[in-house]
Parts: sequence; C-alpha cells; structure tokens
Amino acid sequence: YDHQRYAEAANDFLQAYALEPHPTVLRNMAQSEFMAGQFDAACEHFKSWQHDELHPAPVDAKRVKDEMKRACH
Repeated sequence: YDHQRYAEAANDFLQAYALEPHPTVLRNMAQSEFMAGQFDAACEHFKSWQHDELHPAPVDAKRVKDEMKRACH
C-alpha cells in the first residue's frame, strides 16, 4: 500500500482477512481497492466494515463515508 501498489495490497489484505477477519484489515482492504479503482469491491467491503466496526474512530468513519460516496454509485 505504501508503495502505491494498491491492487497487490488489496490482495494481501484479502489473504490476511481470510486468516484473521478483523475490521481494520477489512477497512484497509477496501481502501486499497478504492485506490486501485476497484470501486464495486471497495463499496462492498466499506459496507461490511461499517457493519462490523462497532466503535470506529471518528477520522476512520469520516474517511470511509467520503470514499463510499465515490465508490458506491
């Protein structure tokens, strides 16, 4: 992700999520998909994150909301 290889990062997060389904991993996967232009997948995973993350940090909730506006059409 830090090297702007977003599709590769999304795949890595998908593998990590399969091993340890955690909301933070899900959010990171969705953000990587978003940055890679994979908007349908990002939208689905952002929605899942909103459902799974019971107490999101305000900055995370805002970022996800903003990115969902663009990803979920």
